Amino acid sequence: MDDVVSTAVILLSIASSSASLGYWIAKQFGKIDTRFKEVEMRLKGVEARLKEVEARLEAHDTRLAGLETTTKSLQAKLDEVDRKIDGVSTRLDKLEKGIFGFNELLLKVLEEKGVVSRTEALTLLVALKGMIPGSRSKYYTKEVENRLRELLNKDPDTFTMDDIRELEDIAEIMEKEYTVSGRKELLDYAAKLRIGALVFKIVFVEPKMRKLQEWPLSP
Repeated sequence: MDDVVSTAVILLSIASSSASLGYWIAKQFGKIDTRFKEVEMRLKGVEARLKEVEARLEAHDTRLAGLETTTKSLQAKLDEVDRKIDGVSTRLDKLEKGIFGFNELLLKVLEEKGVVSRTEALTLLVALKGMIPGSRSKYYTKEVENRLRELLNKDPDTFTMDDIRELEDIAEIMEKEYTVSGRKELLDYAAKLRIGALVFKIVFVEPKMRKLQEWPLSP
């Protein structure tokens, strides 16, 4: 009888312990399940944020594609403008050559009629010497200025076609300088220098070429 009671007590103790352990395990599993649910909710939140970021990236991609298209369109328009500017530049070059060709022809006619003579040429030479602009620029340097003074201080009867071409080159340098510095005095003087070069060519150089039978002059 005592053995039966002892066994019953042991079994009851084991059952009680098992029940307590089961309750504790169930409680722990409940906590774990709750934490899993919390993690799951957080993962869903992260997933929603990722989708939001992905949507924003897609929107940015769309905007970038639009910007790329706009950039290409602008580049095409700029290329078209460049082509038009090149066309205008070519026309201006032709117009400039036409104007100087006409000026040269007109001066030759005036020279033959005695309107443009040695006296007028010397007067123009003196005027050009007195109004040489100072050099403080990128293209029109002190070296160019000094060379211009050397040419204009020469005896005009010793002028050659090389001298005339060099005067025209210096005028072109002054015009180029004007485009970057905006010095209007350079542009004004360049125009006068070009006219002067034509006059010196007609009055001082071409007559010598005729005498030396080197006529017509090469351009």
